[in-house]
Amino acid sequence: MSKLWFFILLLSVTIAHLGAFMSIKTNSKAAFIKPDLKITKITLSSVVLKKDPPAPKIVPKPAPKIVPKPIPKLKKLAPLQELVLEPIPIKQETQDQETKQVPPKPTLAPKSVVDTSSVLDRYTSSVRALISQNLHYPSRAKRYRIQGVVDVSFTILKDGTITAIIVDKKSKNLLKKGALKTLRSLSFKPIPSELKQDTLEISIPIKFSIIGD
Repeated sequence: MSKLWFFILLLSVTIAHLGAFMSIKTNSKAAFIKPDLKITKITLSSVVLKKDPPAPKIVPKPAPKIVPKPIPKLKKLAPLQELVLEPIPIKQETQDQETKQVPPKPTLAPKSVVDTSSVLDRYTSSVRALISQNLHYPSRAKRYRIQGVVDVSFTILKDGTITAIIVDKKSKNLLKKGALKTLRSLSFKPIPSELKQDTLEISIPIKFSIIGD
C-alpha cells in the first residue's frame, strides 16, 4: 500500500511541473496569448482504494474419535462330567442264536469252458469230408487224365448256406469248373452255437486224382 501512495504522489507532482513548464514556454514565444490552463489538484482523499475482503478462515473439522468396542468376555464352561455307561443285559435267547452255526452257502460249480478251437476243427473236418464225398470230377478231365489241386475259399452263413466262392486262377480250367460245381451243389450244417459267429470263412484245397485205370 505504501508503494501505491508514493506512486500517486509522484504522478501529481510530475503533472504540476509539466504544466508550469508549458506555461513558461508559451509566454516566451507569444506574450499576447494567455493560456487558460487549469491545474487540477489530485488529492489523496479523492482516491478511494477498495480493499479486498479478507479471505474466510478455514477451520479444520476435528477428526472423529474412534472408540474401541469392548471385547465381550467369554463365559467359563462348566467342567465336563464323567459319563458312566451301565452294561446292558443280554437276553439268553440272543446268546443262543449267536452260538448257532450258520450253514455254509452252497458253492456253484464252475461252468465248463468250451474249447472253441476243437469245435472249429471238427466243423472244418465235416466240411472237407462232405466235399470229398460229393466231388464232381469233369468227365473230360478224367478222359485226358487231368489231375491236380484247386485252392478254394468260401464263406458259410449261420444256417450252413455257402456263398462268396473264390477259386485259384492258377488251377486248370477243367478242374476249376469241377470245384465250382461241387461247392454250389452242397449245403453244410449250421455253424455251431459254441463258436458264436454268424459267418465262417474257410479256405481248403480240393484234390482231383484218378485212382486206378
